[in-house]
Amino acid sequence: MRSAAINWQKVWARLSLLRERVHSKPRSNALPLTLVLSPSLRREAKHGASNAARTSSVTTVHGDQFGSACSRLLLAALLSALPGCGSGAHRPLEETFEQIYTIEPTANVTVINGDGAVFVYGSNTNEMRVQAVKRAYTRERLKQIAVDVSIQPGSVSINTKFPPKPKWALFDRSGTVDYTIVVPATANLAHLELGAGEVLVDGIRGRTTHARLGSGRMFAHNCFGNIALTLNRGTLTLAYDWWEPGKFSIEANIGDGNAWAFLPIDVVCHLVAETGQGKIGNDFAEPPQRGTKEIRKIDMLIQGGGDAAVTMRAKEGNIKIMKASP
Repeated sequence: MRSAAINWQKVWARLSLLRERVHSKPRSNALPLTLVLSPSLRREAKHGASNAARTSSVTTVHGDQFGSACSRLLLAALLSALPGCGSGAHRPLEETFEQIYTIEPTANVTVINGDGAVFVYGSNTNEMRVQAVKRAYTRERLKQIAVDVSIQPGSVSINTKFPPKPKWALFDRSGTVDYTIVVPATANLAHLELGAGEVLVDGIRGRTTHARLGSGRMFAHNCFGNIALTLNRGTLTLAYDWWEPGKFSIEANIGDGNAWAFLPIDVVCHLVAETGQGKIGNDFAEPPQRGTKEIRKIDMLIQGGGDAAVTMRAKEGNIKIMKASP
């Protein structure tokens, strides 16, 4: 077993880069309003000030044209005044929660989140570190997002409580939470669930690891044990820097999206990959079998198979099995 000790400076630097990438694009349900505009109205809303200047220079306008122009200018002014529809002055507000808890090395850990990110790291420690960064466009909305941590003998629960989504489109619907969680490497990730965003599980070697993501990106790195990953829509990546002998199973199921597996050249496992609509690329296949035809299912023993099993299935999407660089 390799040590999973964490260099915290490297971890926080890595997370900062990940968060910059993740939050470089606005999430749809983090917007404070939802409006459907025609292309012409979107252009006028974006350039409301210049439109106003052009309209003021017109001296003769028919009544219906004048009413239409006024309505559009009013809408442009409304859009520019609403939260989140202007410049950087309406950036999301942030609030950070940090805490350390003493837990059992084999505790069952549950993490529930709606929108944002969940990064879980395994370490050679008997404690759990939790950092949660809440984001919303208004102070009221930010306060309504709650992080509930419950510690019981043998189990830990981290639950995110979001306020109900408003029924009307013009009300604030924003709210995300990004988690960074460090647990004992031998802990069981009994249930990790995220609605939309990004999931990363790194260095976990407990008996079971179950993670589910609605839409977004899912990563699993150097995790050994009985692992079940489920992704409804997005991309999924398995990556291993080394391989360890043992009896365990790694299973990844994707509804709509592509999957990659980076396995070391000395991997010993029973490999199964299958896609309903897509194709499979496999670096471990014999050279004559590569590129000869479109493959949708493989079932093979790599170096005898051993006791480990790796299974990847996609309903719609491609699967690529690659040899990781040493």
